[in-house]
Amino acid sequence: VFENKADIAISKISRTLSRAKKVSFSQPYLTMKQSLLLNRVQFAKQLSGRRPEIAIRELTGKIGVIEGSAYVDYTKQKFPKTVVNEQPSWPDVLEAARNGEIVAAYRDELEVKRAILQDPSEAINFQTVVLTDTNDFVAMVLLWESEHLRVYVDVYLAANNIDYTADSLLDQFRDLLLDS
Repeated sequence: VFENKADIAISKISRTLSRAKKVSFSQPYLTMKQSLLLNRVQFAKQLSGRRPEIAIRELTGKIGVIEGSAYVDYTKQKFPKTVVNEQPSWPDVLEAARNGEIVAAYRDELEVKRAILQDPSEAINFQTVVLTDTNDFVAMVLLWESEHLRVYVDVYLAANNIDYTADSLLDQFRDLLLDS
């Protein structure tokens, strides 16, 4: 869309301020919380007698994210004492977390919950944390010049009550999401 090769992009794209400098966004059609998969061993080393919610706010070490994703900036904002560890794909981030190379994998709650639902034995390796004070708004991306199309898309979303959450997607599309 930014390169003017498409009019619209619909693909679980996070609506961020840095992206809004280059493209226009529809109203969000999916709202999720940001979430962590904490490596249980690495995180236990950081607890030092503190309550888990305090230790999470003060995380140190490496946090794994998908390379070039919105979570690169989210990590810098939310966890300033950490180092961003960019990986080419989500399976690569999960592998790094599983191996203890990073203290946490950071992504939207749908993918974090999905990782455990796809393989419940992963709960041995990971503690899931949904950050209740954050939102990840997912919206369609449009050209700056496409004001009429953006308004049309917003009207369509409102008229059809399209406003998903991670849990509503898991409820409605569980079989599809867990097979892929």
